[in-house]
Amino acid sequence: MPTSPTVPRSFTPSILSGVPGIVVWRSVVAAAQGVGLVCGLVGIGACESTVELDIRLVMPEESDSLERTHHVSVVVQPQGLVRSFDVQGIDFDAPVAVIPSDQLSTVTTYLARDTTLLGWGSTVPFPTLPLMEDVAAFIGLPGRLSTFPTALSTPDPQMLASYAPARGIVMLHSDGATFLMNHYTYDVDRAASLSPPPQADDGGLFPAADGAVMRVAWKNGLAAWRFDPGEDMWAPVDLPAGSVLGPRGGAVVLPDGHQRLLFFGGGGALDAFSLDLVPTADGVLAVSWLEGSKLASTRTGATAVWIDHGADQLRDVVLFGGSDAAAPLVALWGGAPVAGDMRSAWTGAACASVGALPEASATSRVVCVGGVRDGEATADGVLIEHTLGAAQTCRFELLPDLLPRSIPEPLAFPFPAESLLYVQGEGALVRVETVELTTYLQDAGAERGGGGQAVRLPTGATFLLAGTAADGSPASRIQVLVPPLDGAAGTH
Repeated sequence: MPTSPTVPRSFTPSILSGVPGIVVWRSVVAAAQGVGLVCGLVGIGACESTVELDIRLVMPEESDSLERTHHVSVVVQPQGLVRSFDVQGIDFDAPVAVIPSDQLSTVTTYLARDTTLLGWGSTVPFPTLPLMEDVAAFIGLPGRLSTFPTALSTPDPQMLASYAPARGIVMLHSDGATFLMNHYTYDVDRAASLSPPPQADDGGLFPAADGAVMRVAWKNGLAAWRFDPGEDMWAPVDLPAGSVLGPRGGAVVLPDGHQRLLFFGGGGALDAFSLDLVPTADGVLAVSWLEGSKLASTRTGATAVWIDHGADQLRDVVLFGGSDAAAPLVALWGGAPVAGDMRSAWTGAACASVGALPEASATSRVVCVGGVRDGEATADGVLIEHTLGAAQTCRFELLPDLLPRSIPEPLAFPFPAESLLYVQGEGALVRVETVELTTYLQDAGAERGGGGQAVRLPTGATFLLAGTAADGSPASRIQVLVPPLDGAAGTH
């Protein structure tokens, strides 16, 4: 995190908001000394063209742990402004002003005591010309689950959730009720309902590149509905005339960014196809067959994951597990054969691409953990390595008891820049250090048992929604995970 330069003696903290769980951090540049400091940051003669930022800091329910804050650093990008202040607790003013431009700005706030980072959070990119008036940042506890201050009034363990690009998080209840969390303000509002909704256990909710979200079902045949947050409207979306795909229950589905979904198998089929997530000008979702060899088995319950070879390389799809104990455990779609003949009925695992090791940059790696193996919940993991070169190779190895406890329905959230993978389930949060493949167990707290949905915002924070609490009841609280930075406290 940024270092703390000398703080102006004129800075005085003040209590700003009486709203529980929310502290308002305002940039007020009214005092002459404050204006002088801003002029020094943005350049002589630029004072008349600056705008005052007004950022709300949304604190977690665990804000007591942030009351130890003595230092606050604020970073504004791409302007490169860094401001630091000495404070006492979480009620403070931190004046910041910028020269408005047509570039979007991001404000990141760090709360620390001495050299220990206690919490941090970022805004999503927002305009300063004209200035967006209401912008907020959620402050999370690094490497730990933080509780969002707003509870769900009607918790639904089967609720689906997805990021809507440039909008926020769309939450779709099993009865079709829809809610939108604005990612600029973190306000949650009721939206138009999907009526009638498909079965809750049929398909999923996915972000589309045009800013919408798509509810796609496939168990009894492919069907799709589009929610436009700007228009606050659900509408069914047509498929191409003559596209007969049949029921695809049990298909392995993998998003390709916000552009399309890849389907492998399902309904007893061994083929693969893609479904676009953005309708054509005629309002139709395009369907295309994928080139490559057919599946060796239907792989019901398998997990698909992209294996990333770097910005300038192609990506490959790894298929892990499935209900067929006679099928190879790992397959590479349309790629190199996989070395290893381990076979096991392994379903529901969480898989994530964790990048290459510094000393083996040509070898990309995937880690798969948890799920149900041969009928029992497992703590085992598997490391998959794919090496590019004149002759591509792919191998895997079993990692017995990689997790400190068995997690049958794991959620996984990779943070490649920090070489970390977090796994949540069964009331636990497990940190996996992906270089050494060592793990650390944390109690997820009473509000979080397992299951549900994980949605990552552009701020880097991952929101955990729905699922169950530790006592098995529907989870009414939203948990948030922000990655640790430079070995921040509270991560082991």
